[in-house]
Amino acid sequence: MEEEPSSIEVADMDEKESMDDTDTFLSSQFSGVGLNPKSCSKCSFLSLEEYEEAASNPVGEQVIQKANVAISKLKQEINKLKTRADTAEITMSALLDQIDKESKSESYKEQYLQLKKDHNKLMLSSMKVNQELEELQKTTGHAIGALGDRPRETSSVRSRELEAFERAVQEDENNAPTGKLDVFNDIAALLEDMDRKMTISTSEVSTDELRVMVAFFERLKQQKQEDRMRIDDQIATLDGDIRRAEEQLRRVMNSEGSKRDPFSTTGVLKHPERSRKRKGNDMDEMADDEIEDEKLAAKKMRVLTNLDTLGETYFETRSKDDEPFKAFHERISEFTRYDDLKVLGTFLYTPSSGIQSRSQSTIVSSVAFHVSEDFFAVAGTLGEIHIMPYDLENIQNEDESLTPLQTINNVQKLSCVGYSPAQTEQLASTDYAGVVALWDSNSGRSIRKYTEHKKRTWCVDWSLPSPGLFGSASEDYTVKLWDPKSPKSVQTLSTTSEVCSIKFNRVLDNQLVFSCADHKAYYYDIRNPSTPMSILHGHRKTVCDVSFLTREELITQSIDSTLKLWNLSDVNKIPRKTFIGHENKMRFTGMDCAHDLISCGSENNSVMVYVRSHEKPILTHSFASVDKEKDYGAFVSAVTWRRQSRVMIVGNSRGIVKVLGLT
Repeated sequence: MEEEPSSIEVADMDEKESMDDTDTFLSSQFSGVGLNPKSCSKCSFLSLEEYEEAASNPVGEQVIQKANVAISKLKQEINKLKTRADTAEITMSALLDQIDKESKSESYKEQYLQLKKDHNKLMLSSMKVNQELEELQKTTGHAIGALGDRPRETSSVRSRELEAFERAVQEDENNAPTGKLDVFNDIAALLEDMDRKMTISTSEVSTDELRVMVAFFERLKQQKQEDRMRIDDQIATLDGDIRRAEEQLRRVMNSEGSKRDPFSTTGVLKHPERSRKRKGNDMDEMADDEIEDEKLAAKKMRVLTNLDTLGETYFETRSKDDEPFKAFHERISEFTRYDDLKVLGTFLYTPSSGIQSRSQSTIVSSVAFHVSEDFFAVAGTLGEIHIMPYDLENIQNEDESLTPLQTINNVQKLSCVGYSPAQTEQLASTDYAGVVALWDSNSGRSIRKYTEHKKRTWCVDWSLPSPGLFGSASEDYTVKLWDPKSPKSVQTLSTTSEVCSIKFNRVLDNQLVFSCADHKAYYYDIRNPSTPMSILHGHRKTVCDVSFLTREELITQSIDSTLKLWNLSDVNKIPRKTFIGHENKMRFTGMDCAHDLISCGSENNSVMVYVRSHEKPILTHSFASVDKEKDYGAFVSAVTWRRQSRVMIVGNSRGIVKVLGLT
């Protein structure tokens, strides 16, 4: 069934059909005439002979062209008036309905009466323009007939008088008036008068639009004046902070006895002796200066490249912090503190049997450090947990497998592992069958297996304030809490969506957060399991991971390719900042927080590092190799920080594990 077009579409189609019919007729009848038939489509009131006669002489051609312009404008004005009148009728009808429905309808009645007056005015204007159009068509037709010295209704061939008139017009270089020219001048005067009348008619009905334009211009001017005042204030603030920064820089350099130009953009040394050729220690000092200059230039480049976002951070800090200069100095420091992610070692997550089929998945799902951080566990879709020593000298190149200290075999693919902070040998795991397991990481022996979850379990986490407690998150809409000494769960938190991740507060006891496929994260005090303390709603898609940055701040990760920073003390529970720059549309790419840094994986096979003050990554490391075909579809899948040092271990979907250090 075809959709009924709107009134505007119908009007457009009607006008187009009328124009097309006239164009088709003229094209078929007057294809041999000098004028373009489409340019004269509005003169269809002329007969065939009249059109031929008019088009075959200069005077008639000018008359038709001027008439076309005036007729076109008049018809456009008629259409505008009709559209406005139709709109007024629709509004009047709606007001009548409202008057019928409501007893207290005086305001509607006043609106209706005013609108009715406007409608009558529009109809009167339309009638006037229609009358002018008819007068113009009639006068033009008579003028065309007069050019041939015969009544308009005759259809005889062109007269000798018309040919003589054409010759007289062509030979009269001084433009001397004749009877025929008087006819043309009369038509030209009439067309000019019609233009004037049409302009007056238009001004009468466009006062509302002009009032709207005046209001728009005044408001825009006011807005720009406010913008100018704000910019002037910002410039004054910047001038003050520039002076303060320069003064502090001079004091620091003077106290260090530096002879460098504190405001040099190139690091050029001002002391004359430093420009001479040096030997021994002086040469070493010169080399150190050059290295420092390169680092300074790199930091400046990074800051200037991110000028817009850092500028927003600066003015935001200015408006919120008690000591904004000091606060922004800290923001710049954390932004420029690190230069690179250096690869400290690489190894592969491969089957312990040494035999790997081409179809076998080697996704690294999870990496977890032992409480001592002397070794760590790597788990993934191989169904194996590899206990690895944190000994960089023994971490070999990626083309060779590093021999684990211990290998633990699980029946199903593993999704997450985590070490107990109390019983240092105990390691918990979750798998695709929904099993939560406890292992002795020293011997590889299974301690206990919990099978209460009905679907896949995605995450496991231990409580630091209560070391004998850990929790698991599952697709079965539940979070379960476990005590290693108990054969079954000690508590269950139910929700209305698949649970993807769980994290205990690392400082505050009895508090945890979990993230769900309903685009939300839920913060609970487990002593009151019936109601969450906070519901964090800001992502557009599944929240796949969550991690605490501080005791009151946490980071959520979503497959909408964003991270969000939340402060749990905020009453409104809106994100403090949104981080963008990584790709995350369908995978678990891993995320962890430490040292006031946020790291997360990306589906472009890279790992990103963010700082809280900046929405885009400050550092990036790619796992890409020279073999593009081999890298196709690869993504970073697990990220874990080592708390004792600024080192993280990162795994990807090809089983490659890298140890990366901040430099």
